[in-house]
Amino acid sequence: MSMIKVSVTQENIEQGTSDCRDCPIARAIVEALFVNVYEMRARVSVGEYIEIAWVLPSHKREIVGHTDASLKFLKDFDAGLPVKPFEFELDIVGN
Repeated sequence: MSMIKVSVTQENIEQGTSDCRDCPIARAIVEALFVNVYEMRARVSVGEYIEIAWVLPSHKREIVGHTDASLKFLKDFDAGLPVKPFEFELDIVGN
């Protein structure tokens, strides 16, 4: 298992949508995976859980629970409430 730091930036918030694969948290996780795993080989979907679908080489799926902060952010963002940049750690197994 590996802990990665995920930083949801103002840019993620401004460019993110309510689509589960394009929300600010999904965008931030993709950026964190690229930095920490060196090559982005995963698709990220954020909903009730965070799902990471590793594309290469294993094709496995990983389901990760939200932190309290990420779940509150997601609910507020989806409700159209104001949100601010924040950071959280994600414990992943990896590819």
